Amino acid sequence: MRILTFFIILFLLFISPSFADRGMIPISKPNVSVYEPGQKAIIAWNGHKEILILSTDASASDTCKVLGILPLPSKPKIEKGDFKSFEEIQRIIEKHAPRVVVRGLKGEGEMGAPGVEILFHQKIGAHDLTCVKANDYQEFIHWTKNFLIQSKVEWTQFPHSLETIVKDYLLEKIKYFVFDIIEVTPETKSIDPLIYSFKSKYLWYPLKISTLVSGETRIQLFLLTKEMPDTLSEEIFPFKFGSYLSRRKEATPIIFQTNGEELEKISPEARKLFYQEKAYLSVIHYKGLASDFKKDLKLKKFFGSSP
Repeated sequence: MRILTFFIILFLLFISPSFADRGMIPISKPNVSVYEPGQKAIIAWNGHKEILILSTDASASDTCKVLGILPLPSKPKIEKGDFKSFEEIQRIIEKHAPRVVVRGLKGEGEMGAPGVEILFHQKIGAHDLTCVKANDYQEFIHWTKNFLIQSKVEWTQFPHSLETIVKDYLLEKIKYFVFDIIEVTPETKSIDPLIYSFKSKYLWYPLKISTLVSGETRIQLFLLTKEMPDTLSEEIFPFKFGSYLSRRKEATPIIFQTNGEELEKISPEARKLFYQEKAYLSVIHYKGLASDFKKDLKLKKFFGSSP
């Protein structure tokens, strides 16, 4: 009998900070690591378009199918990613650590049901993806229940809070949802990364959807942006900036400018976003209860943009 029959994996980052190992201690070491088990995300945003790269480590008490739901502000293009993007961003952060200087920190067109439009369905590696546009939250909930049955995803009780969350998203004009079905086993393993490309007037990362899952969450986001972020900005709350930890345990925020070659190694798609082929790399992270999220990460003034 399957102990775990249904749950929703949310694209968050369950990554614990990694401090300097004993023995060989570098001049400075970032308190972030992409090699911890969990989920990781790289977000590149140029003010008009976002590239979101997601990777997941997953396991369950028994082999079963699970569903991930990712709300987005516009229709995405989805491609297969590579974990090398995360390895490269880790290498670049560590390379910049000793000499970082931070100044001035402040089925297209098909209708699945009335109010639900199926935009596309595709398989990428272990992912079985379906992208839909929702116009009516009640029809969307009804369609989702039927979708789970047809996809043979077993569930004992549909999360009633999902209806309220979806309604809030639709009121905010967040109408696009990507359903990702994967099969997990008791053995923790990495799922193929995915690259989501979509238009957005703000840097976007969904958080409210995570309130469907109880327990503590650790979230870490690697940001690539045109402008230097303001470390004093209240826009990122409850997130905090990742930092370098020196031998004296003095913290310096991880913020530096990357060049075109570094961007290319992280992601050719991300490099194309930046006309000058330069972008600031920074890291923000959060540790706490998933149920505490009241809003999504929606950053614009964070980078000094016009309101």
